[in-house]
Amino acid sequence: MVSLVAKGVVKTGDTIASVGQNIVAYREGIALVDLKDRFSPPLATYLVAFTFLLFGVTTFAARIPFALSGMFTFLLGWYWLYRARVDWLFRSIIIICLLGNVSLFLYFRQARYYGLVLFFTLLIGYLYLHPRKTKAWAAMLSLSFVGLFVSHPLACAALGIAIFFDVLCYQRDWLKRTWAQWFWLSFPTLLLIGLSLLVWNPYMTKTAEYQSHISLADRFTIFFWTWRDILTAEFIAPVPIGIALIVGAFKKDFLPVRCFQAIVIVIAVVSSTTHQMVSVTSVADIRYVISIIPIGIFLGSWGIYVVFKKKPWLALICSVIFFWTNLFNSALFRGQGIQSTMALFWHELLSPNPEPYAPACEWIRKHVPPNSSIWVLPDYMTYPLMFHAPDPIYAWQLRPEQKQEEQFKNLPDIHFKGLVPPDFIVVFGPSVEQIRQLMTQWSLQGLRYQEVTRLMTFWKDLYRPELFWRTFKPIENFDPNTEAIYIFQRQS
Repeated sequence: MVSLVAKGVVKTGDTIASVGQNIVAYREGIALVDLKDRFSPPLATYLVAFTFLLFGVTTFAARIPFALSGMFTFLLGWYWLYRARVDWLFRSIIIICLLGNVSLFLYFRQARYYGLVLFFTLLIGYLYLHPRKTKAWAAMLSLSFVGLFVSHPLACAALGIAIFFDVLCYQRDWLKRTWAQWFWLSFPTLLLIGLSLLVWNPYMTKTAEYQSHISLADRFTIFFWTWRDILTAEFIAPVPIGIALIVGAFKKDFLPVRCFQAIVIVIAVVSSTTHQMVSVTSVADIRYVISIIPIGIFLGSWGIYVVFKKKPWLALICSVIFFWTNLFNSALFRGQGIQSTMALFWHELLSPNPEPYAPACEWIRKHVPPNSSIWVLPDYMTYPLMFHAPDPIYAWQLRPEQKQEEQFKNLPDIHFKGLVPPDFIVVFGPSVEQIRQLMTQWSLQGLRYQEVTRLMTFWKDLYRPELFWRTFKPIENFDPNTEAIYIFQRQS
């Protein structure tokens, strides 16, 4: 969806949600105001638009800004270690931990805000912990917060509150600054964030309605789910972090406590402000707390280092066990078999798994005439097809009563469910059972559809960066009657 709206930016300069004859109306247009995306933070979309201008509209171009974010994040982390003058053993443990954190690599290769959040989080952490008495430093820290805000406001708020409590508890001398420094720390942040909120503001969209349906009990549930799911997704290694906290307590070193406090605050802030509803899910939206990954990498590595620094070979062995296997996270907390997620990921890079969108898009490009209409189920699977096979009209994204809304009133009827029958229906997976029942009812009214092909690929897109929604191995033994891809065509 970022890439689709970026195509609108290329043409108009604004985050317009109409792409040719199609609209990007995810969840019935919940993010739209005047047919413009006013919910999604704008930086990711504008960066993708820029690379589209340079390299054309391709998936490679869409991922360039976020892959570069990953490269700059690693370079900044390496520079930080160099400046801290850590020895070879600690650097080696950090490298082992980085290579074993598959979630980190998966988030960096997604064409979404994830890579930007991770980069700005590390940059803000570096600037905060290396303060200077200059206006340039203050302005850089301020602009870094702006960059994080226009990448993802919730991540910015969570990190800002974590730093506030760190200053309050451990760094009060940090507040002793000149008026000029305070001006450059605050004015650019308030001005640019304020201007951004005038245009891209979630509370001006329908998503604000979600907040009223989320109870305090739901918030606590999400908080505990988040801890469970970050362990399942191997964001952090709990045993080395526990070791770091224990050793820090004995040595009266507050650094591990400060790091862990930041992790707790980020999770608490996100859990108390997210739009996620417990009634429609069983897992937490851990993508909103990816800023804890760099903190967890440092804290876990520090724990291994301080305990085993006199026995380097043992430190490296323990690092491989803790960071390259799931023995003490997902295997322990979800009852999974012991495995190396890193090894699975490297095997997938060498031999990529089949996924559902490529064969569906190929069939559409070959067999669906331009301007024909397609209804896609489940509805969220519309948008990869819209990007890769843009010639058809992707129908029925809106409810019929939304035709009365000002922003939708001039749209063709094909975009509203039930007003005009689509020419094709593309169904991924078990939804086909409901569609077959619906077609039986339609046939009584003279509206007939026939299954014209069945693509024998497992229907679900199991390549998300969240490890509990991902598979590194092909799904081969699936039910061809309910777990494939089904394409129906309207009969004259």
